[in-house]
Amino acid sequence: MSVKRPTIKPAEISWLDQHTPYHSSTEDIYFATGQGLAESRYVFVEGNKLPERWSKPLAEFTIVETGFGTGLNFLLAASLWEKAQDTGRLHYISVEKEPLQGADLQRVHAAFPELARLSAQLLAVYPPFVAGFHALRINQRVHLTLLFGDAEEMLSKLRHSDRPVLGQSIHRIDAWFLDGFAPSKNPDMWSPAVLRLISGLSQKGATAATFTAAGNVRRGLQGNGFTVSKRAGFGSKRDMLQAIYTGSTEHAVYRRNQHFPAAGWYVQAAETERPRHVAIVGAGLAGCVTAYTLAQLGFTVSLIDAGPGPANAASGTPAAVLYTRLSQYSSPQNDFNLHAYLYACRFYPPLLDSATCGVLQLLPSERKSDAQDLVNQIGAAQYLQLLDPQSASARAGINIAQAALFFPLGTAISISRLCVKLLESPAIQGFFHSPVSDLQQRYNGWQLDLADSDKRIEADAVILCCGAQSQQFLQTEWLPLTPIRGQLTAASANSTSKKLRVVLCGDRFITPAESDTHQFGASYGLHDASLQMLEGDNKANLATARQLLQDPGFAANGAQSAWVGVRCATPDYLPIVGPVPHYSDFIETYRPLQHDKKRPLEQAAPGLPGLYLNCGYGSRGLSFAPLCAAEIASQLQRGLSPLPSTIRHALLPGRFIIRNITRGHFADP
Repeated sequence: MSVKRPTIKPAEISWLDQHTPYHSSTEDIYFATGQGLAESRYVFVEGNKLPERWSKPLAEFTIVETGFGTGLNFLLAASLWEKAQDTGRLHYISVEKEPLQGADLQRVHAAFPELARLSAQLLAVYPPFVAGFHALRINQRVHLTLLFGDAEEMLSKLRHSDRPVLGQSIHRIDAWFLDGFAPSKNPDMWSPAVLRLISGLSQKGATAATFTAAGNVRRGLQGNGFTVSKRAGFGSKRDMLQAIYTGSTEHAVYRRNQHFPAAGWYVQAAETERPRHVAIVGAGLAGCVTAYTLAQLGFTVSLIDAGPGPANAASGTPAAVLYTRLSQYSSPQNDFNLHAYLYACRFYPPLLDSATCGVLQLLPSERKSDAQDLVNQIGAAQYLQLLDPQSASARAGINIAQAALFFPLGTAISISRLCVKLLESPAIQGFFHSPVSDLQQRYNGWQLDLADSDKRIEADAVILCCGAQSQQFLQTEWLPLTPIRGQLTAASANSTSKKLRVVLCGDRFITPAESDTHQFGASYGLHDASLQMLEGDNKANLATARQLLQDPGFAANGAQSAWVGVRCATPDYLPIVGPVPHYSDFIETYRPLQHDKKRPLEQAAPGLPGLYLNCGYGSRGLSFAPLCAAEIASQLQRGLSPLPSTIRHALLPGRFIIRNITRGHFADP
């Protein structure tokens, strides 16, 4: 049964004065009038002893907050981090069920001009009210992840593992800002389940601070491994709580005694050291975006490709379109599509030479109601609008006869130009005309043998970003990748088509004219890896372009040129992102699932340490690449994932092996 995505409602607030909001439904204040910053500093910064802890250089530090509210706690912590640390990275995670509108945040922040720069950076990337994880890069040294939804659900999805025996998380939390409204007015934020999750996500020595001294909160923290003390409260409040996680014996027993009804195949064995030098095989869009992302995080990258330069194969298309097909229903695939698109809309604009032109997706009449539900869910006109034919025509510059979804941040992008820009970092070294003939694991990493020379590249880790060619290695030959042939057609603009100002999409697309030429298509040849140009595809592309333009005379002389490339997809149309399993050991470990797929098995997934996959984008490369790269980076860093566990697990390579085991469709290794 299809389930609609949860709706995130903005906070209902009133104003006590020009800059002080009041939460109407809980009848509680966000902060004492005129003292928001002072209260944040006293309760959360000093309560967690951050000035003392940040007095020495740190590579990274992670804070989790329960209740983002006005964002003042975040802005203050980020400001102090930048002053205290020269190079380290602050990860700030905050749960919020009822976020404030961006305009309301701006109104609150206006009272604190010392935070104006960080406030502007936050508001520039503040996401729409969509349930789930929103990974936001505020700047090079401050990363914010907003979790929109119920606290218990969001914190549960923050964990890398729900298996106590196998470990709760690869990356543990350093400090907690427990800042929900008062426990008596917002009990869900302080429930026993939430307090257990706080404990499970904490590393030993993690601290917590909260404005409340309520007995149930104190007892709940103590019962979950925290040593708790009282401190004088801020302002008129008599007491507040400070705590440090010590991991009590009782709590450890509680963890061990939990039971899970299925195998923990999605749990990866922790690797001891983080890689420094990463080799990426494949310099298409996936490889270039991944190289750029890793270089930004301080990795040294070797980018290896058989072609003469970046974006030679499927990524060499003359035009690609940034947009996606969305659904108002929640599933790992639908939720990933949406969040990947939102992430991509924040990722690309700083890298593009021109402003986005927007994308119009024409709607059949029977889809208009569903489209309206989707627009209501997202609730942010800068990301998605539903337009009637008149409004769609005004946007397009030509006559549109039906309703359409408008993606203002969608656009046509030259991937080849984009890839050149992505590889400008001196931390990225390109090795072109260099097909990889062999991939061998070494005691301290991996060795890549290049086919056309006697050169070898050694790296701490390897990421395969080479589409269907990712199957060419012994370690990955079991991958179920499907080739998809795509043919794009070009033709000269005419007097009507020159007026087109947006990318127009139906089953295929047509771009605005560039140098008096339109690109349109593309065909979708499943299980076809041929690079031969087909006149039949040109005719089909032309027919669709004429239908989109409502101009039977468009390109009366036929196609001007054509381009052919081969993409690759997976059986479930989700990309493959994560560590490569050791195939034979994986089969042996989880073979019992063949007869009982719910059998509890607590073994971590047998893997090939340091070998990763990032491929299988199908026709959605522009939308998928940035978030997939961020997820791979988090795995290499042993850090915070930008994805909830439900989606993270759905992308892992091992899912296909497990699926075959449970169906009895596997060959013995």
